[in-house]
Amino acid sequence: MPLSLRKPKPPKGFVLIPAGSFMMGSPKTENGRDNDEELHRVKLTRSFYAQQTQVTQAQWKELMGTNPSYFKEDSLSVENVNWFEACDRRTLWCGAIKNVQMHFLAKKGFRKHIN
Repeated sequence: MPLSLRKPKPPKGFVLIPAGSFMMGSPKTENGRDNDEELHRVKLTRSFYAQQTQVTQAQWKELMGTNPSYFKEDSLSVENVNWFEACDRRTLWCGAIKNVQMHFLAKKGFRKHIN
């Protein structure tokens, strides 16, 4: 199969976040600012896909096999997992998402985009 030069289309519900830089945080003069919101430049060296909505319980169950949520409903977001827990080696949500993304790209013939 010949390798296409076009970029893959994102899965439904995902958007491309392009590589580049932006300012993150808030100025010291902003009302209601917390001490951990220091204004700083963030540089994204690679583009990536991000889901437009929060992770639903159905999505979590499909990848992880469990549902840690207190309020059970497939269409609701997962409310009992924070970012650190999602990326924890025991949870492996972040690793599972990367595997899904790599599978999606490989299936579409975009092996050069996998790294």
